[in-house]
Amino acid sequence: MKTLTALAVAAAAFAATPALAQDESNFAGPYFGGYVGYDHVTINEDTTGTSGSKDGVAFGAIAGYNIDMGNVVLGIEGEIGDASTRASETDVFVLGDQATLSANLDLFIGARAGVKVSDKALVYVKGGYANTKVNLAYDDNDGFAYDESDDLSGFRIGGGVEIAATDRISFRAEYRYSQYSEYKYQGVATGLDANRHQVVFGAVGRF
Repeated sequence: MKTLTALAVAAAAFAATPALAQDESNFAGPYFGGYVGYDHVTINEDTTGTSGSKDGVAFGAIAGYNIDMGNVVLGIEGEIGDASTRASETDVFVLGDQATLSANLDLFIGARAGVKVSDKALVYVKGGYANTKVNLAYDDNDGFAYDESDDLSGFRIGGGVEIAATDRISFRAEYRYSQYSEYKYQGVATGLDANRHQVVFGAVGRF
């Protein structure tokens, strides 16, 4: 009887070990946070091969869910953000004209995969679908001008380091690149597309 009792206790302890390890993870479960950082947007004109770029500040909110598999952490992540960046280019279609492209709402949903280099440090990569609402203002300085918005779909890839300050709060440093589709004016292709490079710093809380 004592032997059976001892075996039962040992089995229960063994079964509880994975759950305990999961609970003690600094990266598992749902999380929410925010980011702020450097934003660099480039406008490309396919016909002439010209481009223009501008710097600004990116900021937004992060939400996601992680599964800690031991040395590897897998998850899904979403972002909603904005940026102060406005990029302008002159002589786009005719001499003396000007086009200004500004990004408004910036959305991302994708996957994240990381490797724990310690209990408190995670090196990760991310990638997925990106969408930004942009506004294009154009003036040929000869009587024709327009100001319209369009939703541009694309992709985002990036990577970074996340450091757990406590079992609930961690800080991030991340680089990411986003490429967006061609801007269309009333359904007509303009030859203008955009990409952006960002270096952001964030904080997330796990609950």
